[in-house]
Amino acid sequence: MSPASWVVIFLLVAAAGLTWRAARLPVERIAGTRLTVYAQTLLFLLVLATCSVVVIYKDGQSLSGFGVHAGNLSRAVGPGVAAAAVLALAVCGLERIAGFREKDLLVYLMPVTGVEKTVYILLAIVAGFSEEIIYRGFLIDRFSTLFGSVWLAALASSALFGFSHGYQGRVGIVRSGLIGLALASLYLRTGNLVTVMVTHAAYDLIVALVFARLLRPGR
Repeated sequence: MSPASWVVIFLLVAAAGLTWRAARLPVERIAGTRLTVYAQTLLFLLVLATCSVVVIYKDGQSLSGFGVHAGNLSRAVGPGVAAAAVLALAVCGLERIAGFREKDLLVYLMPVTGVEKTVYILLAIVAGFSEEIIYRGFLIDRFSTLFGSVWLAALASSALFGFSHGYQGRVGIVRSGLIGLALASLYLRTGNLVTVMVTHAAYDLIVALVFARLLRPGR
């Protein structure tokens, strides 16, 4: 791997460590409102995704090599939304049956007002597209070179994806890692990162806007 790739991987590991620390903070210690947190997260994701894209092109590759081009978008919407709905039903249903209680921080971060929901929609779309470029596109490609196996690369990238959601607590890390592995499997089987982007964004929207009440204790 190129030195620039290692720099991006270091940044991703450092970012995961920061989210793990956030999980230990009580809600009242979180600086700013939900909108502030959304804005900070948007900026953070865009910076990391931009770094990944710059390194991809610097290393002589392009996003089209990951199946990212406009022609795939129209074909990705239907399958992506359907896959997201199935994934959301499975995850939320299993957690409901198991009686998991989410971290107060995650419950707090769910949008409540109309303005928050509008900004969250933008955040979900940006997260879906940027995190897929980072974790399923960039990282799987780089880890495949490192480990010599695309499936080991998928496992490693999914583990880092899980830890990047450390603010959700241990259950959230495991859940996010398994979701990441499901998304990685979809990408490796289709070769179309756009479908995975749509699935990711739609999943985040469905959970936050439709099933968010299931996250709240006592529901």
